Amino acid sequence: MFANGNGACNHQWAGYFYDGLWLVASILHAYLVNENRSISDLGTNYSREALYNLSLHQDFIGVTGRVRQFNGVEPTTDPASHGDREGIILLRQVAGPVEDAFTVLAHRSAAGFHFLKDVLWSKQDLSQSIPCAAGSCDLAAGWVPADQDSRCAGGKVWSNELGCVGCPAGSYSTASQASCFPCPRGSFSNSSGTASCEPCHPGSSGIIEGLVHCVDCPLGYFMNGSGAEECRKCPRDSYADSRGLSLCKPCPEGKSIEFEGATELSMCTCKGWLWLGQCVLCPYATRFEKGSCIQCAMDEICEDGRVVGHLPSKWEWAQSIEHAGHLPQLSQRLAKQLLLVVSGVRSEENEASLTRDMASFDWILQALISGNSTLGIVATPNEEVADALSATAAMWASFSELLGRSPTDTVMHEVFDQNMLLLDAVQNVLHSLLEAARAGGYSGSLVAEIAESQMMLVEKICKESLFVAADFRVDRALQRLAEAKERYEAAHEALVLGVEAANIPKLTSLCTMHQMRDVTYYAKEVHRRVRGILNARTSEETLRLAQGFRNDMSVVVDPLSQAMSSAVHLFVQGDGTCDPLATTTQEQWMHLARGLAEQRMASQGVFRYFMQVVHGIDVASSKVDLAVQLAKNNNQLLGLVQGSREEDIPAPPTQELLSQLLKLYVAWQYMNKVLSDAVHQDEIAEVDITEVEVYNQEFLRDTDVVMELLAAVHHCPTLGILNITNRQATAFDMLFTQTALISYGHAGDNLDELNHTRAAFHVGCEVLLQGATAEEAGTDLRPVEDVCIVRAMASVAGSFHLLEQESLAVVGGAGSEGLRRMMALSTEGISHMALASDFLLKYYANQSSVTCQDPLLSTTEWLQLIEHISLLAGLGEDASSAYMLTDGSESNNQEAVDSKIQEMASALRDMKFGAADPPLPPPPTQALFDKSTNGLHNALESFRMALVGVDRSAVLASCDDFLSQVHRMEADYVQAARATHPRWPGSRVRVASWQTVLAKKIFKESLLPTNLKRPGVLAATVTEFDTAHQRLRHGGGGLSGISNERQDLYQQWQKVDDLWSDLKQHVTGQTSSAETMRATLQQLEQELHILVSLCGVVDPPATEKGTGLVVAIFAVVSSILAFCACCGPLLEYSRQRRARRKQQEHTHAKVGIQSGFPDSQDKPRNDITGIV
Repeated sequence: MFANGNGACNHQWAGYFYDGLWLVASILHAYLVNENRSISDLGTNYSREALYNLSLHQDFIGVTGRVRQFNGVEPTTDPASHGDREGIILLRQVAGPVEDAFTVLAHRSAAGFHFLKDVLWSKQDLSQSIPCAAGSCDLAAGWVPADQDSRCAGGKVWSNELGCVGCPAGSYSTASQASCFPCPRGSFSNSSGTASCEPCHPGSSGIIEGLVHCVDCPLGYFMNGSGAEECRKCPRDSYADSRGLSLCKPCPEGKSIEFEGATELSMCTCKGWLWLGQCVLCPYATRFEKGSCIQCAMDEICEDGRVVGHLPSKWEWAQSIEHAGHLPQLSQRLAKQLLLVVSGVRSEENEASLTRDMASFDWILQALISGNSTLGIVATPNEEVADALSATAAMWASFSELLGRSPTDTVMHEVFDQNMLLLDAVQNVLHSLLEAARAGGYSGSLVAEIAESQMMLVEKICKESLFVAADFRVDRALQRLAEAKERYEAAHEALVLGVEAANIPKLTSLCTMHQMRDVTYYAKEVHRRVRGILNARTSEETLRLAQGFRNDMSVVVDPLSQAMSSAVHLFVQGDGTCDPLATTTQEQWMHLARGLAEQRMASQGVFRYFMQVVHGIDVASSKVDLAVQLAKNNNQLLGLVQGSREEDIPAPPTQELLSQLLKLYVAWQYMNKVLSDAVHQDEIAEVDITEVEVYNQEFLRDTDVVMELLAAVHHCPTLGILNITNRQATAFDMLFTQTALISYGHAGDNLDELNHTRAAFHVGCEVLLQGATAEEAGTDLRPVEDVCIVRAMASVAGSFHLLEQESLAVVGGAGSEGLRRMMALSTEGISHMALASDFLLKYYANQSSVTCQDPLLSTTEWLQLIEHISLLAGLGEDASSAYMLTDGSESNNQEAVDSKIQEMASALRDMKFGAADPPLPPPPTQALFDKSTNGLHNALESFRMALVGVDRSAVLASCDDFLSQVHRMEADYVQAARATHPRWPGSRVRVASWQTVLAKKIFKESLLPTNLKRPGVLAATVTEFDTAHQRLRHGGGGLSGISNERQDLYQQWQKVDDLWSDLKQHVTGQTSSAETMRATLQQLEQELHILVSLCGVVDPPATEKGTGLVVAIFAVVSSILAFCACCGPLLEYSRQRRARRKQQEHTHAKVGIQSGFPDSQDKPRNDITGIV
């Protein structure tokens, strides 16, 4: 039937309606009857899900066939049907009139439901619809009727029988909820129909859900907040004597309650001291005495006015820590000794040691637990230490039992594992005790812990090596060996140099540092053995090396253990008393100074490599050199800070030296970091260049401070010599780096620095060769009297001169090629300076000469020397002539006299020590050097004294004496030259060069006033010149005349002859002015210079007739070569020498000498500022 029997029966669909109703009825029956549910449950979210799940399990034969929904029962479908019934499904809506009640909305296709019409919910209100005519429904744009339970407001829920009903008291619901919920703990609802519960008020609590009223807090409890689930007990010193309190009542002043939850005022008692009816309270660190609170002593622990204990003293903390530090060491030593016993290495000795060490472990453990007042060991100071000791005791009981058992394979496995557990336990004891000490005001705890751990690591290294030697769990033992070695090395460096990030300070204790020097020495041999084991290429080699270490373990390790034990004692107990200054030998001082000097040199070397990289010069090799040198510098500088027994370098002998060396190490680390980064960079940043430049200057300054401090502490001339020579060597690389910086664009102060380096170098050479006072040079220096040293220094000066020239060229724009040449020159110069330094140190240390092989000078060098000797004599005549033009008082010509005196001193200096610009070799033999040093020096000094006096006759006499000495010296040089070059015409050179001296003497004699004229002297000198002149032409007196083959020589002689005739006429005629004679003399001097050079050319062998062409060619060629190669340079030589002497004297007059370097910034010759 349809429409209550009044409508048309649509028989086509009646069967489906029937089966559908039966399906719904089946589902409801299963839910309500089988599962014993009520109708009111149908409106919940749970029921919806339950009904759906039940629908999936319905399966029966209806009037239209089998009725079931897919995937609820077998067989299932793939893909899943999502609950749809099998068959063609149409969706129809009852919306039409009785005769056509059903409207087809959609049918199912392979793609899903296809809608044909909109879904209408009401004919009266067409807006209550869902648009679906396009084939699918747009639920978001349509109107969907709400569920029944969504109609209920907050505090009410839906009931199918009653509609919206209110929630009972103690529960609540929000809008659209299907059921009520009990009020949560800490809240209540005392009326029905509430949408939310109220929080419990202060003074009450809600301990369970669904409360209608909260419960007041009981006596002794309170609650000062809202929404509490439980009340809290009143704290100490307060009470609650009524229910429902939000705050407890405090005890009266001076009274207290020692427990929580008090319920009466009477429970408050005096918590201090009752004095005359008053309660006296003493603050912390005070104690009660006769009604007052007085301050407790420093070692007293006071609480509540009572002395409750005493703080351990620093000594007691140190004793406790030192003994606790023995436990980790013992834990590893015990396993080591067991392994030595098992291996049969000195079994009886090691077994006895094992027994003693077990007893020691036991005793120390008990002393740490109970304390030992005799030894100052503190009893367990807190719970953390107590827990750590308890755990250690348990582990020790197990491990000591293992040590007493027969060493089977199983036992050794347990020893291997338990030993590490015991180590962890005892290390925890030490750490806990150190923390307690730190809290108790003991300083140095972290350093002490690291030092103590070093003792343990030494024993652990031995133990793991023994496991490897026993071929027992080798892989794990090797791993633990590597870890122990790495930890030891890192900790060792941290103990000496500190770790800023970990708050580990640098070692500044003098005695401890000296002890660490020994530790480092002995540790190196242990580490060498361990590295061999770890780096072995085969397992057989590993075993062999480990067994070798096992056999030598006592010899190798015992010294390290003893040294480390002494160091640990110093770290824990504080620095002891020692006087290393008294035991440091002269040789050790020098080793320390040499090491420091090498660091100064090395720092400039790495800076040079860095600047090579900056300029792109041999970048790959320069980076390799830089990396290698950095690593080497780090090790060497560490060796200076803590000393090195291998190199016999002492640890710093004074506290001030130690502090300065640590400061130097810090300065190096800053520079080292930037340089190390540069090795791995493709391009050097501008800021890195600036940083290295600044750090380098700081490092050099700090090095200077340490070197000066060394010299001040140990007054030794050789230290001063080493400092100056090291500065000289350093100047080579400094000149390179300063030039490279300027070339890169960092001119600024580097221009002045470069000129300062050059000036300092030249002054350094002067003081090393000519001597200086301690005030001038920082140490007393005497003039050098050994020609070997002079030659070595001449080589140094020559290399530096070439380096200077290249520096000027680079600054002027020569670029990287000039820098490449400077690199080679710098290396060469440093090598020369090393030899010179070695000679000087031996010279000062032994107070004796050094030996070297005499050089074989070339004829050109002999010619330079002889010409220079004549130049010296000629300067004497110039000085005498200038003096004669004065009137014996201050005059303009007196300045010329002073200038000539300075030129003579400079010329004699060059004759003794050689010169680089213009080139002049030093004396080739010790004998010639001695004559220059003694005879000529004394004669020149007498002449100088006369020149500063007023006795003109004395000037003439002393000048003659000086010339006589020089002339004899020249003869000695000619004789030495002919000994090595027999065919060289040295005698002819000597005669020709002395002509210049004679000509100047003739000029001087002609200027003498009548009262000073010396009878016959002028005529004799003219005759002497004439005779010598003719001997050069025609021979005689041991000379050969000018041969036909030497037309060049003859022509030059003729020029001299013409000028000599003119000068002789001026002199004998006595009608020419002094200026006329001076002009003629100057022309004659120039031609004589050329003649001397030609005289030094060896004559060709005599030729027969018919070889005139050969003779002519030789004459022409020799003339050209002699003039270009000899005359020009010699003329320039003379000019440069005069100019240089003036510049040197001017510079040396202005530049002050301190430690071999000038304090002023005066620039040497060829100052580069103008070029730049």
